[in-house]
Amino acid sequence: MGRRKHENTLYCHMNDQFVGTLTSRLNNLSFRYSDSWLQSKFARAISISMPLTEQEYSGEALNAYFDNLLPDSPDVRKTIVDRLGAKSTKPFDLLETVGKDCIGALTFVASSEPQPVPDVEIIPLNEEQIGQLVADSRTGKTLGMHYEDAFRFSLAGAQEKTALTFWQGQWGIPVGRTPTTHILKPRIITRPGEPDLSSSVENEWFCMRVVQALGLSVAHTRIDSFNGEDVLIIERFDRKDIGNKIYRLPQEDFCQALGVAGSSKYEEHGGPSAKEIMNILSTSTASVRDQDTFMSAQLLYWLFAAIDGHAKNFSLALTPHGYRLTPLYDVLSAHGFAQVGNLHPKKIKMAMAVNSKNRHYHWHTILPRHWGAHAKSVGYDPDRMDSIIVNITSKLEACLDIASEEAASISVRAEQSAEAIRKGTLKALERFKV
Repeated sequence: MGRRKHENTLYCHMNDQFVGTLTSRLNNLSFRYSDSWLQSKFARAISISMPLTEQEYSGEALNAYFDNLLPDSPDVRKTIVDRLGAKSTKPFDLLETVGKDCIGALTFVASSEPQPVPDVEIIPLNEEQIGQLVADSRTGKTLGMHYEDAFRFSLAGAQEKTALTFWQGQWGIPVGRTPTTHILKPRIITRPGEPDLSSSVENEWFCMRVVQALGLSVAHTRIDSFNGEDVLIIERFDRKDIGNKIYRLPQEDFCQALGVAGSSKYEEHGGPSAKEIMNILSTSTASVRDQDTFMSAQLLYWLFAAIDGHAKNFSLALTPHGYRLTPLYDVLSAHGFAQVGNLHPKKIKMAMAVNSKNRHYHWHTILPRHWGAHAKSVGYDPDRMDSIIVNITSKLEACLDIASEEAASISVRAEQSAEAIRKGTLKALERFKV
């Protein structure tokens, strides 16, 4: 009998550059930057947890980085095995199968030979075909197996979604190494005994629109419908068009940056805290703006009861000269859903603690007076936090009104979702007026 192969290799590329080698030896991962990448004018670390070096990386931080490129759901990972033929649900085997288009700029292929960035090529889709893809995405059926296996992709995160390329006014499935440009999120399916989350599309759009109206940078979103399937369309900020080509832009979330497994993304479960994130932002290339944005987001997420602001929902854009905070994304308000069960105001918890004398996770226990102490605890000027509070609380009602008017022009459902979020947010805002 021949000896079993105990070492497998994937080659990591960034656009037309060979970045490094991911190796699996007896199920242990290691990564090494290529000599050509270390000498390239485009060189940058794939993660701030793995600075540029000739040395080989291994261990928990490395495992966390690559695992966080994949969908959170164990069921979705198993489907990649069952339907796409991955050898197992281990990160290496999954990336070997769906690693041609991930969040950020890395692609995973079987050759170290660099290839030029291709001109965009897509398989055009009509409205009915897109509607079917959206419907299938709820059950994990898309997973990149689009039309004779033309393309496979990996989207990190917990919610079902799919991705397509929009090019010259036409939606399509990318061919070869053409990247996807937009993420399409369908409505969250409401399961028996769970709160009704079916307004998720309108909810996220409204929250993002309010945050944008307040002057913060957010991912561009819009609501559309394909053959009766409503979706939230998110323009990917890790993609850039230049001429007839689409380039992938490197980024990482804060679990990757801090070497934390995605399963521990909530602070209460051992995930990154606001202080750890602020420490990283203190050395970004736009540190003042980035820290202001993050602290503004923390306050806004409390006002919205946006309880999923964990470390995977904040990211860094990576450049040869450093890093900076990406636009905000994935903001949903618990105010917009039926406030029963685990979504009752006295049961919901924030993804990151607000610190005073105690660590406050429960939404209803967080008070205006806690924010100054929280700012101090994360190394942020309390006076600057006061300015953020004044700025947001003075403008928020008007921004809610602007977004509510736009929601009313979209659909009755969007108007109803907006009103529920507006009502809950204004009630939270009243605490600052006492």
